[in-house]
Amino acid sequence: MNAGRTDVSTDSADEPSEAPGNRTERTAGIGSGALLGVAMGVGNALSYVFVLVLTRALGTAGFGAYSALITLGIVLVIPAGAFQVIIARRWADEEARTSGLVAAAGTGIALTGLTCLLAAPIGDIFHLDGVAATVAMSLMLLPMTLTGAFQGMLLGAERLGRLSTLYVLTAATRLLGAFVCLAIDANVTQVFVAMAIAAWLTAAYGWWACRDLAATTRRHSPSLLAEMARSNSTLAAFTALTNVDVLLVRHFLDEHTSGGYGLASTFGRAMCWGTQFIALLVVPRLSRQGSSMIWRAAALVVGIGAIAAAVVAIDADALVRLIGGTAFDGFGTLVLACIALGTLWALAQLWLFSQMADDDTTLGKVAWLAVAVELVVGWLWWHDSAEQIIGLAAGCAALVVLVGVVRTRRHAVTQLESEEDLLVTDRT
Repeated sequence: MNAGRTDVSTDSADEPSEAPGNRTERTAGIGSGALLGVAMGVGNALSYVFVLVLTRALGTAGFGAYSALITLGIVLVIPAGAFQVIIARRWADEEARTSGLVAAAGTGIALTGLTCLLAAPIGDIFHLDGVAATVAMSLMLLPMTLTGAFQGMLLGAERLGRLSTLYVLTAATRLLGAFVCLAIDANVTQVFVAMAIAAWLTAAYGWWACRDLAATTRRHSPSLLAEMARSNSTLAAFTALTNVDVLLVRHFLDEHTSGGYGLASTFGRAMCWGTQFIALLVVPRLSRQGSSMIWRAAALVVGIGAIAAAVVAIDADALVRLIGGTAFDGFGTLVLACIALGTLWALAQLWLFSQMADDDTTLGKVAWLAVAVELVVGWLWWHDSAEQIIGLAAGCAALVVLVGVVRTRRHAVTQLESEEDLLVTDRT
């Protein structure tokens, strides 16, 4: 991480004034970043409506099965997130730019094939009726991986308007599919077929939005896969960290609780993914603004989390009943707990993305350690209630955040001391 000192002196008579062009560029950057944040907020809101529709289409037991299987899907599309971050970072260097489409397509095809081969044991683990639902879920993996590459190009080229549209379209097409599922009284398999169609529609728009960018860059770079492997490790750790709780609940608690927790955990995941735009904006700007960027971003994440908790706390039970129906009564307190957990996940995401921006995997290793602790402790001891599992997940997320904070502060101090030593040497 390139943590530099931020000068805050008000006595700047000996410094050149800021050029109007720079001010215009900064204003445009702020406006584009705000647009991306609004778009992800809209996508987040549409995701809430998606859950509202889907819970009524599937009921508690069906939604519990959906939650477990979609969790697996999220883990399998980790490369999509890696492609997004890596390709965005490579756009800062004209010689390293690549669309990554060849690698993304190959990865997506491999993931689809592997999932189909393992469909039978996956169905047994999640108590599904046959292999159809798993196969249907696998059809989402290729378009979602390609979309990760498209998002990386748009983010790196700072085409944030198109990127914002892509995020909204992702949520909108899924919501449309959910309404269709509700209308036909769909089962879990049919829900994943609808989501696969939505994923392909989103990928088609991504291809259109990136057509000019892809045409002027290499489709593949030999070092891309090696770099992705390193970033994948960090993303895999973060994805596991944010999904172990659902798997523990599905395995150890009853189907009704699993479905209710699936709904409650949606709020935590919405908090995490809804603030992802903050972490994404840190990646291309970190080298220019240093560690001060991280502290401002962290304060914004905490602020959003506090506002979300305050709004939900007005009547959490009524909100759950509104979204899921009376079948989900009694899970209001879990929603507040999940929002707090989601805020910790969002902070962990921020620090992990900042480490990835500097091609550093140290914090990713800490995240893997936290995942191991959560799995072992959760499997052997803390699994008697949803509250126990949430508390365990929160403690593991807090560990990652704490280590990230300590590393950032130490790096900033080291950078400051180096600059002061250099200044003394120059004067001498």
